[in-house]
Amino acid sequence: MGGTYFGICALVEPTLALFTGLIAGGAAFLAGWLVNRSTRRIPKAELAKAPEPPITLLLRDGVVIDSSSQADRLFGHTTVAPLGWAEIVATLQPLFGPLPDAPPQSPGHYTAVQDTQTRLTLTPEGDSLRLEIAAPPLPSGEALRLRLNEPEAMRLHRVVGRAPLAIWMTDSAHAVTWSNTFFDDLHAQAGAAPGSAPFSLPPDPAQPRRVTRTRLGGEGDGPAAWYEVQSCRVSDGWLHYAQNIDAVIAAETTQRNFMQTLSRIFAHLPIALAVFDRERRLALFNPALLDLTRLPADFLTGRPNLLSFFDMLRDRQVLPEPRDYRSWRDKLGRSSPPPAATTMSRRGRCRRGQPTG
Repeated sequence: MGGTYFGICALVEPTLALFTGLIAGGAAFLAGWLVNRSTRRIPKAELAKAPEPPITLLLRDGVVIDSSSQADRLFGHTTVAPLGWAEIVATLQPLFGPLPDAPPQSPGHYTAVQDTQTRLTLTPEGDSLRLEIAAPPLPSGEALRLRLNEPEAMRLHRVVGRAPLAIWMTDSAHAVTWSNTFFDDLHAQAGAAPGSAPFSLPPDPAQPRRVTRTRLGGEGDGPAAWYEVQSCRVSDGWLHYAQNIDAVIAAETTQRNFMQTLSRIFAHLPIALAVFDRERRLALFNPALLDLTRLPADFLTGRPNLLSFFDMLRDRQVLPEPRDYRSWRDKLGRSSPPPAATTMSRRGRCRRGQPTG
């Protein structure tokens, strides 16, 4: 029994030693291979990214009939709506500058305005036209930054696209370089020429900001639509905002008609009337005020304020003299415009005998 046990132990020990040696040797070989791989210099050819295939479109009769996956991503092209030459030009002109209004019949080569390594090639092929855009691959940092900014860019695109006012940009020659959907709708309704704005409002180059009112339509084309256009100078031209102000124009027209009606009523009254606005400036008076006070017409049409009006009445000895005119005047000047109508009454007699009050 004891001899058998000793024999088994003698057989196991050499085998275990051999197995342990093999493991140690394999581990050393693996470690040496990993160290050699980590310290080996990787050639630049292996680090360089393979050039990406060009963005390719194939057009026939001005409509895209085939496109690469990157072209679909660039133009947002789907199989539902066909992509035409006008949409292609609108997308690429900000990058490559002016492009032909129609698919060209001869080859053309264009270089991006701000990136000489990005090129556009137009190649006629029988009754078709091949469009290719070649651009260098982006470094990893720039690519990741674009991916991080993409959600914000999409959000801003939706906000501007659905804004309830027209927004567009023009260059130094007043040609439209970008616009939102609201502007495009106005442009179509007005029948304006391509690349131009429906509003004839070239801003003054000497002013960094300008606000102008204009209208579309009217004079036989139906009711006019009024817009207030704000133009702001930017680095590459002008940025414009057009807000519909039909409600404001209607309110101003109503107020103007009301004032004209009051003027006609006041003109036939035998008593003198003077109406002051919220800023205490003379807004309206009738002919009887001139007849009874003998105030100069140019003084009244100059819209004097309330205190100047009473000072003139006092100088002309039309206003009944208070005991302390200065205190009465200061009290009148300090009082704020009340929310409701307030009546002040003083009765006296003019030098000519007419009663004043």
